[in-house]
Amino acid sequence: MINTKRWSFLFDFDSTIIQSESLDKLAEEALGNSLDKKEILTKIELITKEGMNGTIPFDESLAARLKLFGATKSMVEVVGQSLMNDISPTFFENRSWIEKMSSQIYVVSGGFKEMMFPVCLSLGIKKNHIYGNDFIYDKDGNVMGVDSNNFLSKSRGKVNVVQSMNLEGEIAILGDGMTDYEIGVNCPNATFFAYTENASRHQVIKKASHVIKKFDDFVNYFQIS
Repeated sequence: MINTKRWSFLFDFDSTIIQSESLDKLAEEALGNSLDKKEILTKIELITKEGMNGTIPFDESLAARLKLFGATKSMVEVVGQSLMNDISPTFFENRSWIEKMSSQIYVVSGGFKEMMFPVCLSLGIKKNHIYGNDFIYDKDGNVMGVDSNNFLSKSRGKVNVVQSMNLEGEIAILGDGMTDYEIGVNCPNATFFAYTENASRHQVIKKASHVIKKFDDFVNYFQIS
């Protein structure tokens, strides 16, 4: 039986804790009834996939998607609440395990904290254990861009965040993207678990130490004594 006290658990957010991509959801909300909504959403989805597969660097993926739509603070808040209905089923079913292990659980995502907080807090994850990007707003509440001082706005952002955390013991990374795999490569005490409940990416799976089809399997791997 694994001694879970020696481990820290790092979860991705989009397509892992939730079934979708939060920025894509924000674009859908922001575009409203625009005539070219379908075309733009298709472009955004393609860019998202390219970023997750490692075809293009994350910072390029983020910038390219944000250029395709405009959003406001109120839209960000609406989407954050709506994502409560998009929690991955097996994460929701295992929220008691998450609450029990909350002191060892962290969320590290290229998503935006304002949209991550409602879901993560509802699952019992500590607010100061949630790492994500930050929007910059103008005086009228329109999204102007991303805080470039945040590690997560750049390529290798997750790696830099995790290294700055100085976690002791072993680290288990659970996610669906190449940026999650990069943590395992650059942190010698980290093991990458590819999560496929919501998105199965061949380029990511073939690099993983373990493949997790649902969160139950991850919980069972780390049995609590």
